Amino acid sequence: MKTCFAKNVFFLWVYMAIAFSPLACGEGCSKEQNRALLEIRNSTNGLAFAGWDGRDCCQADGIYCTVKWGS
Repeated sequence: MKTCFAKNVFFLWVYMAIAFSPLACGEGCSKEQNRALLEIRNSTNGLAFAGWDGRDCCQADGIYCTVKWGS
């Protein structure tokens, strides 16, 4: 049971790393990125990103979004 939970959390973190890469982020976050962050928060019973209001994921603690100028 613990292994299954750990595996799920690992895959959620991998997905988040891809979803929040500088190439994926622009101004604000996409619906998919917000959904991924919500899944991570929910999988940790609200412990991860506890202060985040669920709107723009770039405003969540520990998430840094960059704007690529000229694209």
